[in-house]
Amino acid sequence: MNMLQDYDVTDDFEAEEAKIQLDKAHLAELWALADESDIDGYRAMAKEELVGAIWHRHQRLVGALEREGVLDVLPDGFGFLRGKNYNSTPQDVYVSQQLIKQFRLRRGDWITGEIKEQKATDKFPALAKIYTVNQANPQEMLHRPRFENLTPLFPEERLRLETEANAGRQQGMTARVIDLVAPIGKGQR
Repeated sequence: MNMLQDYDVTDDFEAEEAKIQLDKAHLAELWALADESDIDGYRAMAKEELVGAIWHRHQRLVGALEREGVLDVLPDGFGFLRGKNYNSTPQDVYVSQQLIKQFRLRRGDWITGEIKEQKATDKFPALAKIYTVNQANPQEMLHRPRFENLTPLFPEERLRLETEANAGRQQGMTARVIDLVAPIGKGQR
């Protein structure tokens, strides 16, 4: 695994770089890596399949088969675990519609789980097991209320920004305009 030792495959950017290096490698180098990794039948595999097998063996060795991220649920019902910045990347993890329904997952949930070994035909790694939802036991999250169904507490006490101390100054004018256009009060929302 000499080629992959220089990369931290738990970091999205470095994992992408490592994958690119594997894709660029010659077949002889890949065979040497596969032999080193004890992958059976590697000489009969297509290059793409061999790269996938080496990649997953390395991820398993470094414990990278556990992933976490923010859930983005698509209109079709399935979703993806997005990494930093919520951007789509090749390292996104597919979350099946069944898992989303089973654990009543919602868009924006922070999920930690185990991914399945990726087959050569898979575009994305898939989530197999969920360990935590929003850093809590998934069973605890099954009965959480929906925000839309909660009773709002409307503001009852108004906060005045304009005071007698700043009444004639520029600060007083700004505070007065805010009080007139967008009054602020204590409450929820």
